Amino acid sequence: MPELKLSAHNDQQTQPLIPPLLDAKLTTMHGNKMLFKGIERGSDSAEYVQEWSVQIDDR
Repeated sequence: MPELKLSAHNDQQTQPLIPPLLDAKLTTMHGNKMLFKGIERGSDSAEYVQEWSVQIDDR
């Protein structure tokens, strides 16, 4: 099952910034922007459909 994670890295450990997006699928891509759709599990084990918009900055 594909899983999309957004994490901050320090020298000790990798910390998740937001809960993982489960069963992530790329739904659209244009230039440096992508839209992913998947499932997020809440603390009560309920599942929620989520869309993540991701923009890659060219540095």
